[in-house]
Amino acid sequence: MALTLKSTIMVNSKINIIAITISSLICTPVIAARYNTQDKNNLSKTPSIFKDLTLQRQANPFSQTNQHSESKQKQEDYTKILKLISKQNFSEAKNELRKLKADKPEYFNLQALLAIQEKDTPRAILSYKKALALDAKNLMSNMGLATYSFETKDLKTAKKYADISLGINNQLASAYLLLADIARSQNKIKESENILLNALNTVKGNFKPEIKIASSLTKFYAFQRLPKKILNLSRNLQNQYPNNPKVLSIVARAQIVNDQKKLAEQTLSQLINLDKQDAEHRILLANLLKTQTEKETQVLQLLDEASNLEKNNPRALVYKTTYLIQLKRLTQALIIANKIDALFPQLALGKMLTGDIYLLEKKFDQALEINLKAYQIQANKKLFSTIISILVKQGKNTKAIDFAKQELSKNPNNSAIHFTLASLFQNNNNLSQAIQHYESILSQTPKHSQALNNLAWIYSQQNNPKSLEMAKQAYTINPQSASILDTYGFILVQQGQSKEAITILKKAIQLEPKQYDIQFHLAQAYLANGNNKQAIITIKPLLQADKVFSEKQSAIRLFDQLNKK
Repeated sequence: MALTLKSTIMVNSKINIIAITISSLICTPVIAARYNTQDKNNLSKTPSIFKDLTLQRQANPFSQTNQHSESKQKQEDYTKILKLISKQNFSEAKNELRKLKADKPEYFNLQALLAIQEKDTPRAILSYKKALALDAKNLMSNMGLATYSFETKDLKTAKKYADISLGINNQLASAYLLLADIARSQNKIKESENILLNALNTVKGNFKPEIKIASSLTKFYAFQRLPKKILNLSRNLQNQYPNNPKVLSIVARAQIVNDQKKLAEQTLSQLINLDKQDAEHRILLANLLKTQTEKETQVLQLLDEASNLEKNNPRALVYKTTYLIQLKRLTQALIIANKIDALFPQLALGKMLTGDIYLLEKKFDQALEINLKAYQIQANKKLFSTIISILVKQGKNTKAIDFAKQELSKNPNNSAIHFTLASLFQNNNNLSQAIQHYESILSQTPKHSQALNNLAWIYSQQNNPKSLEMAKQAYTINPQSASILDTYGFILVQQGQSKEAITILKKAIQLEPKQYDIQFHLAQAYLANGNNKQAIITIKPLLQADKVFSEKQSAIRLFDQLNKK
């Protein structure tokens, strides 16, 4: 079975509605990835790994050595520039930095931070190295080099500078988290856990680094699907820091992922009572209650309160819109979506939500128009897919192809766009064009299982003997894909290897028991293997009126032929 737009892009009244959920992986309330609440121009912030090195410290936020302290005036100058950077007043920060003498590590650390905002990695690294030449024990410089070495996959150097940082200050949470990330990137899962556990023990009693490491360990256990460990960790923290809001926040999330909803509700209510300005936990509580129909009024009240507390953040309004969509109160949802668009015109959020509402209402022309406007603000894969899906739904395949070609011209090596074009051409039976785009994908990514599968399917329709080898490659790479198994099994039958095909197709059916095309292919495999009786037994249930699949007419004809024998 080819993985084309027909089989991979859902185009119906429910497409693209992504409900607001609690992330069971990171134990944090999040807007689903489709609705990114971050300003697209707000991408250049001081890296989070430096937060415990900068404004959170009351002492000099840069130099962590035992050298004599800078003059009070110079410290004030450095802190002023750092605050300007954190507020994204980069031009003013640059002007202030130019007034200072370039003879201290602090100067070069600030220079590096400004280079980071401009995404000038080489200059940032050079600045950190200049700072280290003046002070080898400067924490920000060491951590800066550790971070960028990690990002460029130079793990040995990243570990070196992280270890140096811990030698200077063994309470530095950021260094432990980076070491854990290094181990994780090498698939050393147990080592990553041990780093975090040892770090937790080392900083015990020092609340800020302890809570930061505990939060990271919580996320680690969530990714590893170990909710009981999250619960035990949260209980230990609660025993050590009873009624601390940050700890209670971890406890609430631990209770949620362990399906202790009533306890989580109590903990979240406690948090909200402790802090009347707490928007985050109001949203989390609303999300927890949203499945309880009798709590509808409370959910909406919590989201309204959160929205009032976060007037510069649209997330509560986004939650409210998607909740109203869930309740099928589309008129009210549309009002809130329009409000988001008016309040945050620099974001695509409001338009995306509006587009989803139009899709639910089957207003495809309006949905297309608003999604195209959203795409102009925030071009991303999900919006691209939505636009293509709507055009396909409307039968405007030529326009879908033109749109995809336009985007490909901006990024000729984009495999996702090549795949979309290949699928569109394949759906139009323009197989030569489809082959070209699949081959473009494979020239960049030889182990792209979907491209291999689809190319194998096309070749099988052309009786090209290369189809079997390609289908086998796709199966070897991704043996848990029912569609890939189906293609492989179908081609095995086609090339006279029906016995092996039966085994492969049975496995495919186990993975996707409601893919009736696969069951029909299994019947064909039985027939090719001389087992007419089993072929009839396999086909007969497929003829029921409620069983809809692309090859149903072929199945009916084969069943009739077998019964005549």
